[in-house]
Amino acid sequence: MIFIDGDKRSYLEYLTRCVPLLEDRGLLVADDAYAGGDYSTESIDGSGGVTEQDGIRAYAAAVGADERLLSAFVGTETGLLVSYRGPR
Repeated sequence: MIFIDGDKRSYLEYLTRCVPLLEDRGLLVADDAYAGGDYSTESIDGSGGVTEQDGIRAYAAAVGADERLLSAFVGTETGLLVSYRGPR
């Protein structure tokens, strides 16, 4: 299992780096996956206009389009996006 809980604008990069490390039948869990949430306390300068919500939306779209993953949203206060990597 790999757990992602970092800079929301970097979630897509984390996905790119984590999927090759994920073993068959492994789980990839992204915390704070609710794009409507308020992540202003996590904002950092130098974002180039990309918001935390943009990063979360890009991540959600990417895991949804990745044929290696079966993903589901778990409704918590800030959401979890759980992705299962099937056998190759």
